[in-house]
This record gives sequence, structure tokens and C-alpha cells, in this order.
Amino acid sequence: MCSAGLRSSEQQQQQRQTVGIPMQRQQRYSFRSNIVCAAAAVESSPAGAAAMPKLSDLPLQAIINPQGFVSPEIVPGSAAAVFSVYDEGQKLQYIGFSKELRGSLRTLLGRRPDKAFYFKAVQLPVLDQEHMLALRQAWFDECGAPPPGNKLALERKAWQSAVDAGAISARAKPAAAAEKAAALQAALKARGCKEEFVPDPELMADGQVDFLQQGDAGAQQAAAAASEAASAAASSGRPVRTATAVVDGQAKQFVVEYTAKYPTKGGCFMDVKLSFDHMDTKHRIIIGKAYYEPYGLLPEQAVEAALALLLHLKMPRHRDGMLGTADFPVNYFTIGEVEQWFPEDFAATWLAVTGKEMTDGQDFFWRMNKIHDYGGKLEDPTTLGGAMTGAGLGGYGG
Repeated sequence: MCSAGLRSSEQQQQQRQTVGIPMQRQQRYSFRSNIVCAAAAVESSPAGAAAMPKLSDLPLQAIINPQGFVSPEIVPGSAAAVFSVYDEGQKLQYIGFSKELRGSLRTLLGRRPDKAFYFKAVQLPVLDQEHMLALRQAWFDECGAPPPGNKLALERKAWQSAVDAGAISARAKPAAAAEKAAALQAALKARGCKEEFVPDPELMADGQVDFLQQGDAGAQQAAAAASEAASAAASSGRPVRTATAVVDGQAKQFVVEYTAKYPTKGGCFMDVKLSFDHMDTKHRIIIGKAYYEPYGLLPEQAVEAALALLLHLKMPRHRDGMLGTADFPVNYFTIGEVEQWFPEDFAATWLAVTGKEMTDGQDFFWRMNKIHDYGGKLEDPTTLGGAMTGAGLGGYGG
């Protein structure tokens, strides 16, 4: 996989535990060399060896940015990176190495669009195999164990290899690969990704799916989209406000663009776009007057307090399909729901964001209290009808 030969079986095992491709494919596709194996050529790196940051101290960033592109910020002069990948619930899935961070993240996103949502990364000035392995091991130790993508054989293969379409016969492999590629492309589009993902035709013929790299053209396209979005936001005239949320013990800013506001008899509701950690999400929020008039606040301040709490709780910012009873309706909710679901946390966040002590909201919450007994009681069978006791079904009531 890499130009340097392996000098021990341990290094061979480490090589298999990182993002990579079959040797025969790399020889034909030099553009795949952006993905680094753990057995990369060793270069001395005194400066790099000194940097051993904790994984928990690194910022979590979205793999797909608000404009729909894979566009991590690249440190000028960086030659390699150690990175971690997280799922939608921000659970660690995989730790890998790269010589070109954007290309590696794009490859993993194409293989695992259901698992690759966020990343953390340390970019290094030189490619130092020993230091990169030590940093990865330090992250394993910090987490208590390697994540599934490094520890479990099937998961490791899913991250490090092209997607197998599952066909057995040689004749069926191209069609199966085409179907799998279409499914992966649909999943990426559903995630809001606007980049073009073109399957590798030679791998397709062999029943496997991996997507070709875009190189500099893709990075330039991503940068142009970000610049265009910034210009559009500046000229839209819509109110844009900045607030602060405490995430992982650190104060972090987020941006709220108020795209629409509609008055109601009891207050108003707003459509907003929340921008945080390189990700935009849309929300409709209903605000009762009780959450701003008594405090002398703007409705926007109540919205920002609610969003600050949801970010603090690391709640998924987008939900599709039917919601379960345990799922907070994060894309369409009332401020009252936030207070009812998270009363103590919301009171603390409210104070931090607005500077106001929250008063008890129970007086205007709807609640159902049983104050009278109606009908028979289960503990007294003589008060129940035959259908409940079984008397009408052959005397099962005894």
C-alpha cells in the first residue's frame, strides 16, 4: 500500500487497520495515494513528536459543510494527519491516517455515508510513522479501547476497503456494483452533499464500489461555494445573530439566521437556520409571549437559549421520518416543550444566555391530572362488567 516496506508483522497488522486499497489497484491508480497506511515511510519529526493532543480537546467538525462539500480547513504546509470519524450521534467510529485529509474524508464518506458525519483531526508538518502510531494509540487509551472501525474485523474492512456489492458470479458483479453505487450516491444526496461522486469503473467491473477523487478541482469548487454562500447571506437582509453554547465544557459560538417570523395571538413562530460546527440545519420554533414579555426580552433571545441547550446536549439537529416518544422534535418545537423536557438544564441555560432568572412555567403548561375515579376498579372485580372479568367468555373470571 505504501512505498516503504514493512519491517515487522506488527507493522503489517497496523497497515491493515487503516484506510487503504488493494496493492494491485494502487499501482494503477496513483491518485489513491492520498490515503496513508500506518506503515508510511518514516521521517524524523522532532516538532511533530512534541504534539500529542488529547482527542477530547479537538473541535468536532462536520464532514459535509453547510454548502454541501467536503472541505476541511487545511493547515498550510501540513504533510499528514491523524483523524477520527464520528456517526450522527457523535459516537467515535474510526481513527485513521492521511496524507491528504480532504481526499481521505471524502473516500470514507463515500464508503460509509451512514456512519461518517463528523471528524476531528491533527495535521502534522511531516509524515512521521512512529509519532502517528503513538498518537493513535494515545487516543485508543483515552477512549478506553479502539473504536469499532479499528477493533472489529468487519467494521475495519468496511472503512478500509472498497464496498463489496455482494454479487457472486462474475456476470452479475457489474450490475450489482452499479446498484450499490446508485444507493450510495442517493444516500449522499439525501445528506445534502453536492459533490459529484463518480464510481471507479475498473472496481465496478469487479463488483466493488469506490469513488474517484476530485483533486484540486473539488477543493476549488468547495471554496467557491463557501464564498458564494457568504455573499448571499450578507446581501439577504435577514437578521443574523450570534450566541454562545457550552459544548464539552467549552464556550462555543453559533450563528442563527432568522429567515421568517410570523406573529400569532399568543406570541410568534420563527423559521431559523442554525450554523454550528460547519453544519447548517433548519428549525421552526414557536415562542409564547410568556417567554419574552415578562422578562423584557426579544423572542430571538428565547430562541437562542433553546438552541444553546440543544447544542449543549449534543442532540441530533435533524430527524427524518416518524419520531418515537423518546425523540425530541428538534426541527419543529415550542419553547415550552424545551422547558418541559429539560427543566433544570433549560433554567441554567436560560440564565446564561439571557441573564434572567427563569420563573416557574408550570402555571401555563397543559397537564392532565386524575381527580375523580370513574367506572369499576381492577382491584374490585364485582364492579367490573362481564367482558372485563371473563364471565361473558365461559367464566374465566372465576
